[in-house]
Amino acid sequence: MAIHPVIPPLNITLPTKEALTPQNGLVRIAFVASAVPRRCGIATFTADVMAAVKAADPTVRCSVVAIDEPNSARAYGPEVKARVRQRDPESYRAAAAPLGWLAVGMVPISALYGALVGLVGTHMPQYSTKASKGISPRTAQSMITFGTIGLVMLVLGLAALGLIPDPLAAVSRRFRNAPLVLMGVLIGAFLIGRPYPLFRDMFRHAAKTHNPLYGATAFALQSIGNIIVMALIFLLLSWGLGGRIQRWLAAKPGRTSVVTAAAFVVAGAFTMVYWDVRVLGRLGYIWFPTPPWK
Repeated sequence: MAIHPVIPPLNITLPTKEALTPQNGLVRIAFVASAVPRRCGIATFTADVMAAVKAADPTVRCSVVAIDEPNSARAYGPEVKARVRQRDPESYRAAAAPLGWLAVGMVPISALYGALVGLVGTHMPQYSTKASKGISPRTAQSMITFGTIGLVMLVLGLAALGLIPDPLAAVSRRFRNAPLVLMGVLIGAFLIGRPYPLFRDMFRHAAKTHNPLYGATAFALQSIGNIIVMALIFLLLSWGLGGRIQRWLAAKPGRTSVVTAAAFVVAGAFTMVYWDVRVLGRLGYIWFPTPPWK
């Protein structure tokens, strides 16, 4: 006879009505538990709950993060999007490792720039609002920053396609997460280019405090928020597409490299054209096509 310990009641707050509001007309639920075909009561219970949810509302999208025993191998169904090994903290850390390495590159850049803003205040070129016929300090800062970001992305994309030598090859051999750290640096550098309207008031407040610690903290928290948003977008895309992209990429190993390279090339070229070539054309230094509605 199995004896189950008595578990004291937990102070758990139920989800609010807003938290349960469908997104884009769909409700998505993720189960982190054992999953069939594992012979386990929890796995069976999870399958029954998913079946009941789908029977109650066929439009609900359900997915599973399956918990496996060490050294196990199972053929899960398409509803299983990821696996973690039971009693193996390393597998949990591995699932979050890419975001962690992005943070390693992103947070220091954001914090250092925030501290600089706290020291210099609103005298930073980024906060300059004075009129200018040519390239204003604020425009120059954004052009230099985003032009550099775009150029780095373009070089990484061309290197991934094998058209030019990989500038990170030597570093990556010794430190395999170097590309992720570099991506974090590029994402953090977006704050140096120009804060977007959603965060502009917060940045101006940080500058007016003349407190480097406050500026570093505010900018670092904003970057951490960017990482969380990126993670949520990735999860939503994975759930919404039902694993089709993952299966398509896994069918041929070379597809992942090609897609990554194409994304870098497109993003880099767009960034350089939008923030440098377009601005120079708008200021009359070079010709740049103007949309007919303008």
